[in-house]
Amino acid sequence: MTDLVRTLKSDEPLTIFAPTNSALNSLHDRTVNTLLKTENKDQVVKFLTYLCYGEKIYS
Repeated sequence: MTDLVRTLKSDEPLTIFAPTNSALNSLHDRTVNTLLKTENKDQVVKFLTYLCYGEKIYS
């Protein structure tokens, strides 16, 4: 969690990519239930950190 918090609180430019609703809806219930378990918190943090890019990107 520390790396994710540090990334989000950084003063450096940051772009965060968000999955679309259809991408999230395509996840199997079993996958979602596994990720929601407390013991899998590190996997969720790793995934969320992966969605952060250390530069500003303009659309």
